[in-house]
Amino acid sequence: MKNGIDFSQYPAAQQMIDEADVAHEAADYQMIRIDRDAAALRLAELLILCKAASSSSIPLRSRAKRSANYYHNQVRNEAHVFAQMEALREYKLSFDDLDRMMPHQNSVFLNGQR
Repeated sequence: MKNGIDFSQYPAAQQMIDEADVAHEAADYQMIRIDRDAAALRLAELLILCKAASSSSIPLRSRAKRSANYYHNQVRNEAHVFAQMEALREYKLSFDDLDRMMPHQNSVFLNGQR
């Protein structure tokens, strides 16, 4: 295990690995592409974003909504799909649930096809 992850502890990721038949490669995958300092900074920014989103100030709430797009994309870009699936499983969500929470991130919703 080069990445130090025992995927047997993570059922959603293990299922994807088994279905894709990539068990021999999984140890080489980098699950999270962000360092500890950058993660701490993002969490601090998210705390401020949450406070702005619950503010009574309409401009602050609007800015918070636009910022949510940035953080949504950052998480999707910096986490391997196995890590994303495991996080969604932990919160009992699916990608469809995530798409419903952030419909403007999914072009299918914009086209009204769902």
